[in-house]
Order: sequence, then C-alpha cells, then structure tokens
Amino acid sequence: MASDKESKMTWLQLPLNHADVPGLKVGPPWILGHRGAPWDAPENTLGALRGALAHGLDGFEYDLQRTLDGEAVLMHDDTLGRTTDGSGLVAERSLAELYPLDAGSWHSPAFEAEHIPTFAEAYRLLPGGETPSDAPFHMIEIKDPALIPAVAGILGRERMRGEAGLGAPFIIASFYRAVCTEARDMGLPVMLLGEIANEADRCFVRDERITAYGVGPGGWSPKAAGEVVHLDWPCQRWSWSVDEPADLFAAFRTPLFGINTNEPRRALSIRALCTLTPDDRGEYPLQVSELEVSGHGLADEPIDHPDAKAPRARTYGKPVLEPWTSAWCGVWKPRAEVRNPFPFAVSVSFDVELAGGAFEVSSLPQNQALAVGELHSFEFEMVGGSRSPGADPKLLARFVWQDDSKNICSLLLDTPLRRRRVLRLGEEAHRLGMLREEPGAPYASVVVRRKGSELLVRIEDSGGLVDAHLVVRLGAECAFGSQGLRLRIPEVYQGELPFSVGLEGRVRLEIGSPRVFRRWAGGVPSSSLASIFAGEPGTLILI
Repeated sequence: MASDKESKMTWLQLPLNHADVPGLKVGPPWILGHRGAPWDAPENTLGALRGALAHGLDGFEYDLQRTLDGEAVLMHDDTLGRTTDGSGLVAERSLAELYPLDAGSWHSPAFEAEHIPTFAEAYRLLPGGETPSDAPFHMIEIKDPALIPAVAGILGRERMRGEAGLGAPFIIASFYRAVCTEARDMGLPVMLLGEIANEADRCFVRDERITAYGVGPGGWSPKAAGEVVHLDWPCQRWSWSVDEPADLFAAFRTPLFGINTNEPRRALSIRALCTLTPDDRGEYPLQVSELEVSGHGLADEPIDHPDAKAPRARTYGKPVLEPWTSAWCGVWKPRAEVRNPFPFAVSVSFDVELAGGAFEVSSLPQNQALAVGELHSFEFEMVGGSRSPGADPKLLARFVWQDDSKNICSLLLDTPLRRRRVLRLGEEAHRLGMLREEPGAPYASVVVRRKGSELLVRIEDSGGLVDAHLVVRLGAECAFGSQGLRLRIPEVYQGELPFSVGLEGRVRLEIGSPRVFRRWAGGVPSSSLASIFAGEPGTLILI
C-alpha cells in the first residue's frame, strides 16, 4: 500500500510518516492508477503499472483481452493498431504472436522494449523489494465472459503462491452484467461499472449480491443521478477515471470506497487535503479561469536591426499572434482564486508546471499569507502554447504551515490551466480551420451551420486527404460520417455544450497508406491517439 512512499513526495511534506499523523489515513478510499500511470508510461504495460506504484498509489486498474489461444493479456482495445506496432484483432493472434510486438514506442522511444503483458505477469507484480503482503490492489476490467475461467485459474494458482495462501487483493470489474454474474458464480469479488448511478443498477447489485458498483466522474453527484445516490447501496461504491480536481474533491468527501485516476499526484494530495480538513465544506481551494484559444499561431515579432550597417538584419521582440497559422497558442491573463481550507493560518506560493509546449509566465504571487477561511484572488500573465491539444499546464499552489511542534509542513495542490476553443454559433455558417499539428501541414477546414435544433457539419477542404471522413463530438456523444453530418443538438445542455470536429483520411489512396487526423480542438477519438493525449473538447455556445 502507499504508506511511507507518499511522504517522500515533494507534493506532500509532513513531519512524520503521514500514516501516523492524526486524521490522515491512507485508505479507503483507495487510489488506483487508471491503466497504470498512462502519462508516464504506455497504458496497460508493466512500465505503467510500476509507474503507479512509484507514485505511491494503492494499486492499479487495467483491461484484459482474450487471445486466439485463450490467454488473458493487458489491452484496452480489441484491436492492436493504437498501442502496438501490430494490426488486426487481439482475438485473432496467439500469445506467441503478440509477444514480439512493440507496445511502448507509440508513447515514447524510452519504452520501445515494452511488450504486451499477460495477466499472470501483472498479478505477480510487486513494489521493489517488498513482500506479497504489501501487494498492490488490482482492479481487473473484463469485457468477455469467456475470459473468466482463465482469469479465475490464474488467480487461484497465484494466491496459493502467496504468504499464507493470500495473493494480491483484487476485484473483477465490467460494464457487462453477464461478466459480473459469471465471476460472482465462481466466487470472485466483482464490480458492475456504469456511467451515472441509477435505480436499475442499484436493484441489480442488491439482488445479485454484487460486491461493488463504480460510475464515471461525477456519477455519484445528486445533480447527475438524483435522489438515488442517497438510497441504500449494499455494496462498495467506486468511481473510475476521476481526474478533475472538483471531482476528486467530491469523491474523497463522499467518501467512496475507491477510485481510479490518470492524475496520481493530484489524487494523493486531495485525499490528504480531505483527511486533514474534515470539517471544511467549501469548494476546491484552487480555482482558475480557462484559457480561450483563438486558433492563431504564435510567432516572434520581427524588428529591424538598429545597426545601419546591417539594414536587413532582424532581431525579435515579444511574441505576437499571426493570423496565417493555426496552433494551440495564445496570450492570456487568467484569474485565479485560492482559499485556505485549513483550521490554521498558512502561507501559499504559486508556480506553473508545464507538460508540453513553450510558455512564459509572469506576475505569480509568492508567500501569500492566508488566515483561516481567507480567499485571495489574483491575475497573472501567460503567453505561448503548443502545436497540439493534450497535456495542459498546471497552476500549482503550495500551502505551508507550522505544526504545534514548530515543524514545517506543506501540501501542494494543482489545477489545470485548460486551453479551450469556443465556437459561438447563431444561424449563420462558420468555417472552422483544422489545427496544423505537424510542420508544413496543409490547410483543412469544415463548415458548421445551425438549423433550428440541428447542427450541420460538412468537409469543405480535406487538406489533400483522400477517403476523408468526419468525426464530431457534440455533448457526451461522438458521431461519424463521410462528407457531411446532420446532428440533433441535445437540449440538456441549455445553450452551451462540449464540441469538437475532426476529419481522418489517407495521404494516398492505396493499401498501407498512412492515416492522418486533423482536428479543430481536442476531445475527438482517433485511431492514432490515446484518449489521455486527446486533449479537451471545445465549447459550442448557441446564440
């Protein structure tokens, strides 16, 4: 389990092993890495699972697929193309055929030696130098009931190898009720997965004696699920893919039995915050406005050289936006708010952590003293960006205080500096230029028009791609089409909803020609992008 690992992190500094600090417990709620630690290493590999443990998480979640010869391997998709150098269906390859595939280079060259792990390899994984009694928690997602006998067999054998006949703690998870009942009948602990808590699922887990129930981020909130969240749930309550600060804050306040997340450091810090401030009822203590992206690229403003002997020489001044490019850049003045949730005075300092791209940041306050419950607002300046959506920068706030023994303690919280494109759409048509995410990428565009309660989208210029097709994110759903799509605008969003559009095609009309993806913003699926790298969708505002 996490125990003393987290106290060594710069994100949390306490005078003792934090498990011994009154009011600060490790879990539950347990924190598991979603597909391991997918920002740090390729998802569903041993490297990603080790990365989750290195962060100090209590375990990890991963997905299993069935091979041609009935083996269970770690893979989210039923196809190989997105996360390996292979192609085709996992179910059509034997384990011997899968093992040589490269499952890591798509993430970074450092992981080119990663292979597709078997379930047995993942279940045997232990933190370095630790004993089976310290084994991590495994949340094992299964889609195919045919895998249950093989998984149960491996679990039985591996558990008998452990200390006193005990193996690593685990739970079988699935969106499919047949998988849950099949695993239950074999004596395995199981979790039904859903999107939002609802009465039908509550009755199912009660009547079928299901161990746990897990929903997506925000799926336990009364706003989304209604009064059903306040009824009796005779099972463990979990949530999956919980990444946003507000969702994590709510999850640890509920509290849930456990979560999985793509943001391990944030989750660990917010769990510590909630156990250190049990009486606090305010919002998440660090808020910041979004960064609206215009779609213009960033360039350096040319200035004539002052030396008369070199009239053609150029120097470069401050960055400016050039209308002839299209990139994920901008010049912003975000507004931030920080609140002291602790029952004692603190000092807060701020920084920005970059995950990609190039930015300049200025005017961040340092050593801001805050009394109990005090709120401080400020603006700072940012300029820069990147070619692609994906990992946004993070605003960091380090809370520092002295305990009763004059020891210096600190807790680091963060929130994303989210870049977002906005389309304000009336009845007129709008041309949307796709991002140019590679040097020399040609211009490509789509036309979007609103007609009553419908949204019409069509490809105007494919940027030289052949066999191009559309993909549109509208609200929570994605739609696919060829040259055009007609979509009904969901009424539930009341005039503002997540939106993005992209097009995918081939460079040449021949077998083996590479597929290329162009997009207006993040949040749209692609055969070449892991979801965690896809970035945020834009926002459609109906006017």
